[in-house]
Amino acid sequence: MESSYGKLWETGIVEDLDRYDQIRKVEPMKRALEETRAKAWLSGLRSEQTKFRQTLTPLSYDGERYKLLPILNWTSKDVYEYVTKHNLPFHPLFDRGYATVGDWHSSRPLTGQDENERNSRFNGLKEECGIHLPGAFSETSAIAVAV
Repeated sequence: MESSYGKLWETGIVEDLDRYDQIRKVEPMKRALEETRAKAWLSGLRSEQTKFRQTLTPLSYDGERYKLLPILNWTSKDVYEYVTKHNLPFHPLFDRGYATVGDWHSSRPLTGQDENERNSRFNGLKEECGIHLPGAFSETSAIAVAV
């Protein structure tokens, strides 16, 4: 990918981050859902994470499949209490200051200057990778990827 497109995540340009996300996240997810003929998929999105996620509903339908967001209305405290109650392991990066984790190059630990944990993703330039945005899996939303 780097030889074809360069290090899109290092340019500091939102459009390059969007292209990276389309190539490495949205298109593979779309393909997987189509190839498996999935009728539904689940995601751990929570409405308190971003303004966009506050507009989502726990169940939606995109014309081809259902999308379920079972913990959409949970808070960070709810997640912590659930993990603790059921003796589940925390993500190993949690103890190193990460409040949210994505790609190695688009995530960093929180700093004292972060007002919002989402600032630790995508260098604070954006909040969503694109998988959950409206039209992410429609034909018209795809960014052309030369092979």
